[in-house]
Amino acid sequence: MKGYDEFNTILLPPRTTGEKLPAELTEYYEEQMKKLEEAEKARRDAEEAAEQAQREQEEKEGKARSILTHLCERVDINEFLAFDHLVQNHY
Repeated sequence: MKGYDEFNTILLPPRTTGEKLPAELTEYYEEQMKKLEEAEKARRDAEEAAEQAQREQEEKEGKARSILTHLCERVDINEFLAFDHLVQNHY
């Protein structure tokens, strides 16, 4: 914004007590606040999307682990080895 000096101090014309700030200044402030709010919302949305993707990945991994555990519990290692031996000898 224009109107700053070399020390980054805003330069305003003299005002009487109770006089409002110049419209340009309040508009600039409102624009900056809107940009800040939009950036914060975008950051939160991206964070929520990343968390959701992480939860979905964990669910998939959990289901796969559960299926594998269930299969391992149902198959006796000796039966598996006998089946594997049968398959290898047959083909």
